[in-house]
Amino acid sequence: MSDQKSSARFTAFCILLLVIWYVMDSPIDLNLDWSPDDFDIFSENGFSIGGVAVALVAIVFAMVMAGLVIAGVSFLLVGFAVLIGGLFLMIFSPFLLPLLLLIVVLGIFKRKSR
Repeated sequence: MSDQKSSARFTAFCILLLVIWYVMDSPIDLNLDWSPDDFDIFSENGFSIGGVAVALVAIVFAMVMAGLVIAGVSFLLVGFAVLIGGLFLMIFSPFLLPLLLLIVVLGIFKRKSR
C-alpha cells in the first residue's frame, strides 16, 4: 500500500511540476532548424498540418493515459507518462497541456470513486 501511495505522490508531483512550468511559460530552445510556430495549430497562417498532427497525437496520448489510470495501472508508470508526454506537448503544442492534465486528473478521480 505504501508503494501505491509513493507512486501516487510521484504522479501528483509530475502534474504539479508541469502546471508550474506551464504557468511560468518558460521558453524551450532546442536549437533546431524549425520554428515552434510550425507546429502551432493557431498560427498566423491558420491551421498547419504539423499542428493538427501534434494535436491528434496529444489527444490519443491523453486518452491512453486516462485509460491507464482508470484500468488501475501503477501510478508510477502514469507519472512517467504524464511527465514525458507533458514535456512533449510543452515543446510542440503548449495549449493542449491543460486538456491533457485535466483528462488525467479526472481519470484519477474516477478511479478513486470506484
